[in-house]
Amino acid sequence: MTSNALENRDAMEIRLKNISDALDALIEQNNKEKIDICEKILSDFKKSIFPFVDKMKTEQMSSAARTYLAIIESKLEEISYSNPYHMLGLEQNFTTTEIHIIELIKQGKRSKEIAGLLNVSIATISFHRNNIRKKLGIKNKKQNLFSFLNSLVI
Repeated sequence: MTSNALENRDAMEIRLKNISDALDALIEQNNKEKIDICEKILSDFKKSIFPFVDKMKTEQMSSAARTYLAIIESKLEEISYSNPYHMLGLEQNFTTTEIHIIELIKQGKRSKEIAGLLNVSIATISFHRNNIRKKLGIKNKKQNLFSFLNSLVI
């Protein structure tokens, strides 16, 4: 290959790498925006609907109406306490503990701090961190969990 052809190929590879990086950044930003929207919707949902459900519980109503209200409340809780990762298809059946740990990791807490906050051993946190990494598909990869989670804004 001539020197010109090699230079053109190298320049093309650099351009493709830049385009790939730009697309990755756009995808990350899109994921962040989706999760932010879901979190806002869930927060608004909890603030605007549950007070009315609580108020309805104090009203006189038939046994059937109370049963229906209990079902509605149960379903609303199920929806509102689900996490935005699941709603967006980013979650792989995270446990409640894993979700708490994810949130603490995103805040920059280290395993020792998380263990202290949750009153568990550091080994327990390591176990959950490994499960989180596996569920996110980054186990055995040189990917920082804090960076990865914050890139998704999970």
